[in-house]
Amino acid sequence: MSLIQRLCEKSTFHHGVIRHIEKVITKTETGEIISMYQLQIEYINGELYEHEYFPDDEIQLYLDEMISFDCIIENNVRNIIFINKNINKHT
Repeated sequence: MSLIQRLCEKSTFHHGVIRHIEKVITKTETGEIISMYQLQIEYINGELYEHEYFPDDEIQLYLDEMISFDCIIENNVRNIIFINKNINKHT
């Protein structure tokens, strides 16, 4: 089974509103620089969760917008792997 297939099996589909966006830049132990966004998303049921999302500067256009996204949750870390940004307001 390919890596893509394994990731797709682990991912779950969600809807929520992006309430907070913060760009974070970190340096790994090996000296690599990693840039990502930390998003606070409010799910339809009202619960708030932190998510990690790798850079796409357009994400800032969707603050306080309802989005649909695929997420992989491992070790209590929520990694967004795809956001459906097909919102009429921004297309």
